[in-house]
Amino acid sequence: GFAKPIPQRAYIDLARAVMGSYAGTYQARGRPALLIEMVEGHLFAKPGENPWMPLFPASEAEFFSTQSDTTWTFVTGKADGVIEVVSRSNGNEVHRTRQRN
Repeated sequence: GFAKPIPQRAYIDLARAVMGSYAGTYQARGRPALLIEMVEGHLFAKPGENPWMPLFPASEAEFFSTQSDTTWTFVTGKADGVIEVVSRSNGNEVHRTRQRN
């Protein structure tokens, strides 16, 4: 069978400083690490051993990919910036904590 098409979504322009603040490694128990990197002004995600995929901002904190139906929401703390990313797909929600260097 054919893969179900991903609906086209509009995305917003988001400041590079905001997107850059989301770059890092995020971890959830029993799940592969999620790497987020900014390359040439665009955000990319690499879940586990999967290939890199571009992320597009739907809002300042929520991103989507054209390669899956997963959305990623970056959660910020009061004083320490981004503390986790929440991915949602097919009714499942995974909270990954940002790893500090």
